[in-house]
Amino acid sequence: MKARADNLSSFDQAALNNLGVEMTLREMNPPLDRIGEAWQKIVAKSDAASKRLRADPASLDQGRENIGQGTQGQT
Repeated sequence: MKARADNLSSFDQAALNNLGVEMTLREMNPPLDRIGEAWQKIVAKSDAASKRLRADPASLDQGRENIGQGTQGQT
């Protein structure tokens, strides 16, 4: 979580997913009491990104177009 909070763009979501599966298999609860600060950073960065996109609809449309171009030809 701390790595994700510090750099959202380079965070490895697959690693987090694998950790979640491993914790489930071991019947472990996530240490939510230890990630408060990291979670606050993630929420703040996500909110800021959302506000930027809402403030510039053309940018949002371009992002959607880029996503669509990146998935063309894939099945």
